[in-house]
Amino acid sequence: MKRRDFLGLAALLAASDLGLGLEPLFASKPKPALSLAQIKQAADQGNWYSLPAGERLCRVAAYLAGLSIPYQGGSLDKDCRLEKCLVDLSSFDCVTFVETCLALSALIAKSNSAKSNSVKTKIDWTNFDDLRSEITALRYRNGIVDGYASRLHYSSEWLYQNCQNGRLALIRELTGLTFLDFSKKLDFMTSHPSYYKQIGQVGSPNFEKIDRIENEISKNVLASGFLKYLPRDKFAALEKLPKDAGLQSGDIVFVTTAMPGLDILHLGIISRENDGLHFINASSSKGVNKVVKEKAPLAAALNWSKSINGAIFARPLI
Repeated sequence: MKRRDFLGLAALLAASDLGLGLEPLFASKPKPALSLAQIKQAADQGNWYSLPAGERLCRVAAYLAGLSIPYQGGSLDKDCRLEKCLVDLSSFDCVTFVETCLALSALIAKSNSAKSNSVKTKIDWTNFDDLRSEITALRYRNGIVDGYASRLHYSSEWLYQNCQNGRLALIRELTGLTFLDFSKKLDFMTSHPSYYKQIGQVGSPNFEKIDRIENEISKNVLASGFLKYLPRDKFAALEKLPKDAGLQSGDIVFVTTAMPGLDILHLGIISRENDGLHFINASSSKGVNKVVKEKAPLAAALNWSKSINGAIFARPLI
């Protein structure tokens, strides 16, 4: 999984909508920034505080999709001088969208606990400090910003950390469907350093750090059998599962790829509705370029690149 890009190869561009990979650098016209106060008002009106984690996450994602917030790729790499946790509600790529939804959902849950517990957890909805803290915990290794290499650039490691810290649970099996081990050698960033301004060339500090991290993820996460994926030809079967045995609202989809050295092409959030499963995501598709809830069924929404070979699923716990 690679988060951000500076793409030049048309073949790779065609293969990706990437967020934790290659992000095409086209975007819609900017809109006025969304405020945290608006999100809190929506949570108050919809009483999201008492919802289970998955349903709460889905409500946050659907709310943002309803605002047609523009897509913007490569936003975390605009300023290469100093790595810092950037937070922006005015545009998203597929990764920052999911991270922001998870962080907002966690803040809403903490607001609810503050109302019911004797020990108060006060959430400040007037600035980004609490939101930034939540996103930092999701986005950076061990929740610490320590240079470019401390960002979880590959979705495999991002998933591993956020499962280990209790934010997510991997979905490894569903009734009647066989999941396979997701194992491959990651080296996309060091094989394509020109796409990443901060990485530098062979021998530079960031290059050497990323090279070491790629090897560690490949050995300790991917070769361990930790991640399981559902092959692409089984996507349609997801719609046929009983409601209580299938994917739920708020489940996160990580679209896997057969591209050498890369793990994840795209990600988004499930919305389970009366007519089936739908996909909420920050889409760079031509003519869309915004956060959207796809009208097509999930299987069709995930069928946009020949390099897609399956999907990993995770369920929010917070």
